[in-house]
Amino acid sequence: MSVVVRHHASGMTVDQYSAVATQTTDAIQNANGFIAHYAFAEGDGLTVSEIWESQADHDKFFDEVIRPKLPQEIPPPAVFDVINTITR
Repeated sequence: MSVVVRHHASGMTVDQYSAVATQTTDAIQNANGFIAHYAFAEGDGLTVSEIWESQADHDKFFDEVIRPKLPQEIPPPAVFDVINTITR
């Protein structure tokens, strides 16, 4: 079952996000289980919502590729099982 994984990084700026994103775009597009990535400024920081085939796929990619590039520690993500998908 697919999952939505939502990370919120308080205090992270769009510039900090962009620095990480430019280094990881190719890797995420080729990651096992990756479906979609959305990033947006929210409240006091930045939120990233992604869709993955499984939480295990996300966790492996995040721990190996993303976490070492983050300028700060962020809290664990919220994870939701996808119950329906509609795309164009």
